Amino acid sequence: MMIFNKMKKIILLFFLAMWIISCSDDFLDVTDPNNLTPDTFWKTEQDAIKAITGTYALFQYQVWSGRWGFYEIRYMNFECRSDLINLYDMWSPFGDMSRYNASSTSYSLNDFWSFSYQALYAANQVIENVPGMGLNNGSVFVAEAKFLRAYAHYLLVTNFGNIVLRTSTPKTSEDFYLGQSPQEEVWTQIENDLVEAKASLPLSWESQWLGRATKGAASALLAKTYLWQNKWGQAEGELREIVNSGIYSLVDDYESLFNGLNEHNSESIFELNFTMNNDGGRNERNSFPAMQTDWKMSTPNEYMRNLYLNDKTDAGELSKRVTGSLIYSDLENDDLSAISWKKFSLHDDATNNGFDFSNSGTNFTVIRYADVLLMLAEALNEQGNTSEAENFVNQVRARAVVPNISGMNQEQLREHIRHVERPLELAAEADRFYDLVRWYKNGDLSSVLVAHGREAGETFDNSNDLYYPIPSSETTSNPLVVQNPGY
Repeated sequence: MMIFNKMKKIILLFFLAMWIISCSDDFLDVTDPNNLTPDTFWKTEQDAIKAITGTYALFQYQVWSGRWGFYEIRYMNFECRSDLINLYDMWSPFGDMSRYNASSTSYSLNDFWSFSYQALYAANQVIENVPGMGLNNGSVFVAEAKFLRAYAHYLLVTNFGNIVLRTSTPKTSEDFYLGQSPQEEVWTQIENDLVEAKASLPLSWESQWLGRATKGAASALLAKTYLWQNKWGQAEGELREIVNSGIYSLVDDYESLFNGLNEHNSESIFELNFTMNNDGGRNERNSFPAMQTDWKMSTPNEYMRNLYLNDKTDAGELSKRVTGSLIYSDLENDDLSAISWKKFSLHDDATNNGFDFSNSGTNFTVIRYADVLLMLAEALNEQGNTSEAENFVNQVRARAVVPNISGMNQEQLREHIRHVERPLELAAEADRFYDLVRWYKNGDLSSVLVAHGREAGETFDNSNDLYYPIPSSETTSNPLVVQNPGY
């Protein structure tokens, strides 16, 4: 992992230079100071390693001075739309996002869009150039790039809805100006990339390469892709493959999943590496600093607190999920503003005076095994296999040391998975709002938000608010890109 981390800053700058060079004929007149060009670069295995590492880096690091990192943007801005949190001191544009009133001029949305398309460009470079290098393991690099291309498209389509599909690097000026593709076409491309990636990805990596994509990561993201489209049987197939592989298991110490002391553990399926003391290594600690008064931006809301208060062992003690997720003195009687998220906060700095706003060495786990078990339970239940689905929910509950569930019908288990188990297990891990959208995109999400205490949900409109506006910088520069409804 250390080798993988150390390369990223230099490689990311290099990759941006490569991007500039590729555009120079028609748009820019620049010379790369290191004399690196596409014609001289794609020669050795080290070149391929640099290229794929630079692609991963675009999901991890900030590039432009004064901007927050890609995952900072996703986690803070996009989790704030969920039904599980209270928001404090949310300045514009973050407050606008939390009230479902985002602006197309938001620098955060512009950065998110820009990072995603830079990642797509980098991935396409690998896919197009590595096959001609004659490397023995070239198919693995291409598979990683296809996984990352799928992941970038996944983030774009789930946040913006109507996006430009990018499956090749621009060759002419016309290639830079593409219109949006139907969502069905985007989902199909994501599926195809993940199926092809899984075929060549390894089951695991040696320690120095931890953080690179695996077969399990491809299957898990493919399952999420299927769930978004209600393809329950196909999702079940991918998720069973992960479970039956025997590679992954639940970690006994729930808190260790988030405190940076047990990274790349048996529960981690895809994890983004962050390192301390680099210019871009920020992560979610900036968003939910534990016990930080001046910059505290969110706490669990009353709905979430009640879920936690009822998540108890047979002995009446609060579960591992509660003690591993929150910092509190008296959960039942504390003012909500006095309760803080513990997830992704380093304990040495979890004080009012010890908050480091610049960076954190705590990795971000994108997909973990508990999520896989709950997704499998959902897929089974939607197909009518409710009893078996309960068994997978109970595996997650057993780790929390809370009683099993049993005897539910399909609708009861559906509600339990959606509004009890997934919130308790996965709160503040950047998935909640996306879950709500995939469940209620054709229904009434506003009622769910209001029922769970989000006053802003009263004005939520499924026709306008499921997705963010396309950044104005994109609609201005590309006449073929049409703004989303309502913006």
